[in-house]
Amino acid sequence: MDLGTILAVSQICGELLSLSAKYWLKVNSAKDDIARLCNTLQTFQNILEKFQELTQGSSVNTLSSLDNEMKLCQDDLKKLRDKLTPKKRWRILRFSYHNLKWSFTCDEMQKNISMIQTYIGNFHAALTIDQHSVVVTTGEDIRELKQCQISSTQQQELLQKLSAIENATYNDGHRYEHEPRCLANTRVELLD
Repeated sequence: MDLGTILAVSQICGELLSLSAKYWLKVNSAKDDIARLCNTLQTFQNILEKFQELTQGSSVNTLSSLDNEMKLCQDDLKKLRDKLTPKKRWRILRFSYHNLKWSFTCDEMQKNISMIQTYIGNFHAALTIDQHSVVVTTGEDIRELKQCQISSTQQQELLQKLSAIENATYNDGHRYEHEPRCLANTRVELLD
C-alpha cells in the first residue's frame, strides 16, 4: 500500500477534525453530530497510524491489496472536507465562525459517519487478516523446527559416522611448536 496515500488520508482526517472542532465551538444545534463525527474520525486516524507503521519496510499482503479502497476513502473524505470548509465569503472574514451553520442534516451526518465506519471496518479486518497470517506462518515455522530436532543419541550416531581429517583439529598448535613462526629472512630489521 502506498505510504503517501495513507499519509494524505490521515492529513485529511486531521483537517476534518480541526474543522469539526471549530464547528462544535460555534454551532449549538449539532453538537452531538459533530462529537460523533470527531470520535469516528479520531478512531479512523488511529487505524491509519497503525497502517503507516506496518507499511514502512514490511510486505503485508492484505494491506497492499487495499490500494483502491484507500483511494476511494481519500476521495470520500475530500468531499466531506469540501462540504465542511466554509465558502469564499467566510474565507474573506478569516474564518470568522460566528455565523456558521452546520452543513449536514442528521441523516446526512449518519450517512457520512457510516461511510467512515465502513472504511474503519475494512481496514481493521485487513489488519486482523494480516496478523492472523503472521501467526499461522510463525506456527508452521515452529512445527517445522520441532520436526527437524533430533535426539542426542541420533546426533551422536551421526557424528560417529563422520570421518576425521588428520591434523585438522582446532588449536593444533603443539604439532608445529618447534618450527619457526616466521618465514626465513622476514622482519630481520626488528631483531637488530
